[in-house]
Amino acid sequence: MRLNSIILFQENEEWIVVVVEDGEETRRTFANERFAKNWHDGQRLRLGLEVANDDA
Repeated sequence: MRLNSIILFQENEEWIVVVVEDGEETRRTFANERFAKNWHDGQRLRLGLEVANDDA
């Protein structure tokens, strides 16, 4: 069984989300940080991973 993971980072003025699902990597780039974070959080939910609460 392979673990799923997701990371979000900024590189060269773009926001990048990398999803690893069942060993396969998918990478998406965004110009807007909020769009990247929203997609990241949605993918975390879909994969059953914990979503951080930014309201703190």
